[in-house]
Amino acid sequence: MILGTVSEYRTTLPLPPTPPVSPNGTQIVDQFLEIENSTGAVLYSTSVGSSCGSGGSVCFAPSGFAGGYSPESESPGPSVISSFAVELSLLLPLMALLVTYWSYARPRLTGTLEPVLVRPVTRNGIFLVRYGVVGCVLLVAALAEVLRFDLGVTVVLREPLPASFLGPLVGGLAVAGVGFAGLVFLSAHAFRSTGPVLAVGIGWLLTLSLFFGELLDLALYFVSGGTGAVLNPGTSGDVLVRAQLFAPPQIPNVVIGLLTGFSNLGAPSGSWASAGISPAITGLAAAVWLVVPFLITYRCVTRRD
Repeated sequence: MILGTVSEYRTTLPLPPTPPVSPNGTQIVDQFLEIENSTGAVLYSTSVGSSCGSGGSVCFAPSGFAGGYSPESESPGPSVISSFAVELSLLLPLMALLVTYWSYARPRLTGTLEPVLVRPVTRNGIFLVRYGVVGCVLLVAALAEVLRFDLGVTVVLREPLPASFLGPLVGGLAVAGVGFAGLVFLSAHAFRSTGPVLAVGIGWLLTLSLFFGELLDLALYFVSGGTGAVLNPGTSGDVLVRAQLFAPPQIPNVVIGLLTGFSNLGAPSGSWASAGISPAITGLAAAVWLVVPFLITYRCVTRRD
């Protein structure tokens, strides 16, 4: 049965009616749906329930949204874009760690910056130039990754990313990279040797990016008493989406949630705005991650620590 055309990454496809009983007389409580493109390739598949009966029958909710049916979850676009956020929430911070460590932290802590200071340059000047270069490199990387992803989406879904998505995606990735780089710059002034800086940077990469969702789930488990009880899905969804504002690598996931209404880490109990997430709040969090580490590090540089 043809349900409609998938487009614009927020397609609502009405569920087909389900007969109360199957031809052999058994009750049907589940449907399996697939969305295909014009070539016959399966873009998305899921199980959804349309009726609940007695006798222990179970109603199925589509994956990605606890508590009921959401039309966006039946469209492949949000899922594809969210998987992109998971990949890039690790790649850009990893690039930020390597570039910042080799361009600033390692030279500063091993003394190789001292010969440079013999020339007519200042510590402030070296810091500003290298911070600016790192920021430009990460911005170009974010732009390149979004364009690469746009090409991949066009090939897979036969439709490019909406033009209105490109700027926010590049901005979110840039914040993930530059914000994380700011933490590494700051750590270069918090420690006296390269080992702790690299170890702390890797620790931040693992906790704020790679295992962020798992660590939040573990924290929620202990908050619930550690007895296996789970917080209300809507409440835990609110906590998960809000917590992403406190981790630069998760900013792209917040941006994608605002664009599509879909997030791999959870869905808020109501709208994103009711959970305290809006473009203005996200922009404020992004500005904090871009400005605060820079200002603190600059203060450390001027004090010649």
